[in-house]
Amino acid sequence: MLFCAAGKVYIFVLRCFLGFCWGCEDIYEKLRRKIDESPFLRLPRSEEIIEILKLRFTPEETEIALHLPCNYFEAMSAEEVAEKSGKEVKYVREVLERLVKKGSIFWLRREGVDRYSLMPVFGFFEIPFSDGRRGPVDAWRK
Repeated sequence: MLFCAAGKVYIFVLRCFLGFCWGCEDIYEKLRRKIDESPFLRLPRSEEIIEILKLRFTPEETEIALHLPCNYFEAMSAEEVAEKSGKEVKYVREVLERLVKKGSIFWLRREGVDRYSLMPVFGFFEIPFSDGRRGPVDAWRK
């Protein structure tokens, strides 16, 4: 481990050296909990659910997805998500479009505005396969 002059541990270097991200579990658990607390879909706490979320969302995508509503009736525009997340609109829109293309989030156009939400109860596990791809890695990593 490396220490700065103030004595703080720089774990980031160790994470990169070892090739994994210790902090990623927390962000996926936050997403699992957000979905589980919605009235539409239950995602029990398990390693398997976290692995599915990791297939569906990169850490950067998860960071944006955490700001999306679970209810598609409350779907948000990219501008609203950007404001809520503190990220640039262009970046947020790119991430949201990538998630839509992968089938990881729900998209609709209301009053001429593209809006996004986490996947409703129907479709969370099914929609990524609707284009004929057979395996979860193929469907969720495209």
